Amino acid sequence: MVTQESATWFMSEEDVHNQIAIAANHSNLVKFTGRTDPNYLVVREKLRELIKKAPKVLLECERHSMLIIL
Repeated sequence: MVTQESATWFMSEEDVHNQIAIAANHSNLVKFTGRTDPNYLVVREKLRELIKKAPKVLLECERHSMLIIL
């Protein structure tokens, strides 16, 4: 496990609502035992939520000239 400060040092105040907690250290964050692994399920649901919101977020950024194209 890592401290909340260590896991979120790069996040802005607006991004705090996107954080999730999983029982893993930095080395094991993406090492799941399978599709029924509780950590996998948490991460999968958060990714689904973010993907669903992405078009709206991108439009908002574009409206406010905040979209940066790499």
